[in-house]
Amino acid sequence: MKYEIEYKKRRTLSVRISDGKVFVSAPRGMSRDSIETFLNKKSKWIEKNVEKQKASLSRCEALSDNEALLFGEIIPLPPGYVGKRLAFYRSVSGCLTERTEYFAKRCGFTYSGLRFSRAKTRWGSCNGKNGITLNLALLALPKRLSDYVIVHELCHTEHHDHSPAFWKLVESIIPECRAMRKELKNYAYTLGFFK
Repeated sequence: MKYEIEYKKRRTLSVRISDGKVFVSAPRGMSRDSIETFLNKKSKWIEKNVEKQKASLSRCEALSDNEALLFGEIIPLPPGYVGKRLAFYRSVSGCLTERTEYFAKRCGFTYSGLRFSRAKTRWGSCNGKNGITLNLALLALPKRLSDYVIVHELCHTEHHDHSPAFWKLVESIIPECRAMRKELKNYAYTLGFFK
């Protein structure tokens, strides 16, 4: 198994997979044998997730330069946006703003601001001051899934954790939220659109 090691000032060993490659963060001074033993124990999980990421990347690369995935549908990019998928998504990001405002008003949430990111691993986040960040890749998802992420982050303005109270609130707005959370994993490849 190929992997890259980074030694850090830390107590534990961790593994992450990015772009189909394995990266290990290890405590300074840890022996290569200890790292190999750990990786061997985790080999099935690592191989499974490496293959998943590689499959996702190939789906992402299958889109041509003149196509985009918008709300779950492959569409031709408008004139002026061919080869500029990121610029196209930025141009239609107002759709996410409108949906955030809609759910905030409908459900009585207050948030301090909204911005967009190109994070490789997160669909969204809510900070301690109730500022919400949404990934532009949400524009590639079916609307019901992007709505779920928006509601999820708005619920964090009331519960800054994933406690039972948080999930009860999300479920009161989107009853099928737990199934949607699992379904989101099928769209992880869209997080690679902005490399």
